Amino acid sequence: MQRAVTDFGADHAFGRVADKLKEHYGITLPPGMAAAITKRHAQAVSESARLPKPSTPIVPHTLITEVDGSMIPTVVIEERPDSPTDKRKCRTLQWKEAKLLLVRRPEEIEPAVAVTLGDAASAGQALRRLAEAAGLKRRTRIHGLGDGASWIVEQIELQFGT
Repeated sequence: MQRAVTDFGADHAFGRVADKLKEHYGITLPPGMAAAITKRHAQAVSESARLPKPSTPIVPHTLITEVDGSMIPTVVIEERPDSPTDKRKCRTLQWKEAKLLLVRRPEEIEPAVAVTLGDAASAGQALRRLAEAAGLKRRTRIHGLGDGASWIVEQIELQFGT
């Protein structure tokens, strides 16, 4: 059941997971349980399991990297002693930049991807790990794509040189 909840939770809004589970399996899921199960399984995935395995031992001559940022809404729930039961009054909407990262070999279709809500340095480090998992070596050329944001240029040069 947890696998089904996690599959649905990865593809749909958590609010729709209970409906999908009921439709496909006839199982009723308590509110909030889909998010809890999906998040628990996502946290359990080790970094080595998320990184791609190089498909061939051949050192790639070129790796294509792409980086972009996208603003996403996040909800922060504050603990307030004046309304301990009604969490609706304790929510604050905030915007954070999700940094999206992609690395692939030119001859392959499927890229390795990652995302971070961290700062530019953590995005650069994640991009470097993706490239290393894709076969980055000392003589590998990096073809970096981006929209020209200064943090992207800075991280590409910091991680791979000019």
